[in-house]
Amino acid sequence: ADDTSRKERKLQLHLKLLAHACSCQKPCPSANCAKMKGYMKHYTQCHRGDCEICPKLALMMRIHAKSCNALVCSVPDCREMREFTNQPQR
Repeated sequence: ADDTSRKERKLQLHLKLLAHACSCQKPCPSANCAKMKGYMKHYTQCHRGDCEICPKLALMMRIHAKSCNALVCSVPDCREMREFTNQPQR
């Protein structure tokens, strides 16, 4: 159970960092913010089918979108993912 809670905490920290990095416009003192901004830039420009980074970012963005209720969110595609996720299943 300890390993699960550690993974959950790590996921929550990454989700918080994702939201921060996507809305942070100024030079940020956080090295993690800069790293996440770099990953997000990669995500928007990558077209490789075998990328190891993009599926992880996409999953994190989907998890974010499930719990996000902001009218305007700076995480890319959040609103679209939210609408897709919240559609009634047929």
